[in-house]
Amino acid sequence: MRSDHINLHHHIALYAALHGVTVSEITGESKAQKYVQPRHMVWLDLICEPIGHKADGTLIYRSLPAIARQFSDRDHTTVLAGVRAMSAELYGTHPKAKLDQIREAVQIAQRKALAA
Repeated sequence: MRSDHINLHHHIALYAALHGVTVSEITGESKAQKYVQPRHMVWLDLICEPIGHKADGTLIYRSLPAIARQFSDRDHTTVLAGVRAMSAELYGTHPKAKLDQIREAVQIAQRKALAA
């Protein structure tokens, strides 16, 4: 799990740099749009990225509470609301359906990579 912790912080740092804010600003409590949009984007990225797989090949994803703890110890429902908002903004579809599509595509790609 230690490597995932490093990977998680790497993602946050990348999104912060991309948007010209600091890691403390993106993980902080400010509700300024300048910080909210990159925060929501990194949340969406973090829940869509698999962090491993089970013995049967099923992918494992980060939990909402695990992500929330890295952002000023927010509640997991705050992360969920942000992910839904960003997903709807980016994809214009129901976020749960789109996330399911993304996860399915990742699982297919993972199975192909394991089979090769």
